[in-house]
Amino acid sequence: MNTVSISIVLFKPKKMVFISVLESLVIAIEKLNDKVLLIILDNSVEKGIENFELLAQTIWPDPLKFIHSPKNLGYAIGHNKAIEESQCEYHLILNPDVILDSYALISALDYLKKNPKVVLVSPYACSEDGKRQYLCKSYPSVFVLFIRGFAPLWCQNYFSKKLAEYELNGKTEQQDFLEVPIASGCFMFLRKKQFDAVGGFSEKFFLYFEDFDLSIKLRQLGKIAYVPKVKIVHFGGQAAQKGADHILLFGRSMCSFFNKHGWSLY
Repeated sequence: MNTVSISIVLFKPKKMVFISVLESLVIAIEKLNDKVLLIILDNSVEKGIENFELLAQTIWPDPLKFIHSPKNLGYAIGHNKAIEESQCEYHLILNPDVILDSYALISALDYLKKNPKVVLVSPYACSEDGKRQYLCKSYPSVFVLFIRGFAPLWCQNYFSKKLAEYELNGKTEQQDFLEVPIASGCFMFLRKKQFDAVGGFSEKFFLYFEDFDLSIKLRQLGKIAYVPKVKIVHFGGQAAQKGADHILLFGRSMCSFFNKHGWSLY
């Protein structure tokens, strides 16, 4: 049985970015003395789009499970269905816009093996232009989410201290940090049995905040660790930059999250 599996949920990804993601994974698994099961669930149901299954088959050298969804299931259900296909001990939840450093997989795996009280590893991330991205967060407030996602730059600069506190600036830098409240879903390396133990992603979330919810549930079992030795490049953007549909989804998921875990206004 393979030790590590990876799940990726697609929805009309950019072809060249997706190719780069797969190629980075191929390089990263060369550091592991094992084959890696890749499970891809494709929510891109429209006819005439790129055949991502054929694309993956031409690049991926290890076991591959490709699931064609009859409709757009969303992020949470998509990953839950993909992870059901794995019997591996360790699992990586990955976005189709994340490029791994060649040592990211082996570093994350080694860290979990050596730290049994840690339930999830979150990486050091930067954007494609090299700008630092802070994936680990403190518990959010409505005010911070609005300022960070929708306010103009001058307003973000005015509240920069509050945003820095939310993004754990100064805590998630070049040293390991084991008191992370919330980790981004673009890269979550964990033990499958612990993912299963908390019921996986809550399927009440279609998109956005399912990773926040999962983080809170996993913290009941152990610690979330920021490990800067694990490095990625993340091409993802903010919801406000993706149009009105994403803003509406963001708002609905935010309300669902706060209704479940408690509202914080400021």
